[in-house]
Amino acid sequence: MTTELVPVESSQGQISLSPAEFQAELEQARAKAQSLKALIAEHSWSVKIGDSEHIRIEAWITLAKGFNCTAQVVEGSVRVIPGYKQAFEARAEVLYFTGEKTVVIGSAEAECGTDGDGFWEEKQPRHSVRSMAQTRALSKAISSVFRWVVVLAGYSGTPFEDMPADGGSLKTSEPPSDKQLWKIKKLDPEAKIDGLSKREASKLIEKLIAEQDEMAELMVEDAANEARREEQS
Repeated sequence: MTTELVPVESSQGQISLSPAEFQAELEQARAKAQSLKALIAEHSWSVKIGDSEHIRIEAWITLAKGFNCTAQVVEGSVRVIPGYKQAFEARAEVLYFTGEKTVVIGSAEAECGTDGDGFWEEKQPRHSVRSMAQTRALSKAISSVFRWVVVLAGYSGTPFEDMPADGGSLKTSEPPSDKQLWKIKKLDPEAKIDGLSKREASKLIEKLIAEQDEMAELMVEDAANEARREEQS
């Protein structure tokens, strides 16, 4: 199966919808929203957090199916985020089947186990944290395309999996841990660490490791070239 980024045309072969076509699309979306709402109620696919109601990944996947779409985690996108006890990030794409080919119509990235992530930061098995990063990426990608339909059904457009358990705001300015600061100084004693957040420290560690790996590869390549020159002389 091949995927590519292309504009999806209307049934009349035009990129833009006429007012009549737009109205028809809205009526279809309202009907699908009501069908989705019935399924959500039947299977308990929504969770009340604060004053809003958020739907689970099962509902997002079902919604995508109603528009001839599916979602998948991008191969190779799931990876560890340095500087945390156990944290992962992943990327997912929404795929639309045109009848002739499959096109990417949306995508998103998500994390699990980073700043402000509650019990995912410390108290869950490593494989569960990895799985949740992928689940969040999938629901987030689908919501980037079909959030408006979910709102028509009366729910919040933010996926349940992307919400903090207490309904509050995710913390983004938590300071770096001692382990992160030690790691940064070990990788680069001259690195500037003043004012870094925990997330920024993680990104810096990732960058420094990549630079270190690149330098090691160059050294190995230089050594191999030198050995070949000696053999030829």
